[in-house]
Amino acid sequence: RRGMERAWAGQGWVEPVVTWPDGTVAPADLMFRMPSGTPIWDRTLGEWLTQLCEAAGVDRLTPHGLRHAAVTLLEDTGAHPAVVQQLAGHASASMTDHYTAALQRAMREAVEMLAVRLREDPGRGR
Repeated sequence: RRGMERAWAGQGWVEPVVTWPDGTVAPADLMFRMPSGTPIWDRTLGEWLTQLCEAAGVDRLTPHGLRHAAVTLLEDTGAHPAVVQQLAGHASASMTDHYTAALQRAMREAVEMLAVRLREDPGRGR
């Protein structure tokens, strides 16, 4: 997809770079870019997400929350852990495992809420 965007932007394509503390300059492999290739900064993405969430009537989602949701959903599809790790840009599988632990907690909480509801109204589960 990035290649298509680069071709579409033509001469207007901007290849973002990262300058490391030691002065080394390297291409920035960014997940979120404008069609011209320029970065979509966290603040801008956050503002867009806030507007979209408000329009949809759902709780606000941050860029980090969006990333977390994407990793969690990838894991939930059964994607290989190494693939999820690479897509997330995590240096180690233990960081990716953090998301799995969060998903397991969320599932456990959901089951516990269901159990409480069924105890309150046993006929409801039929």
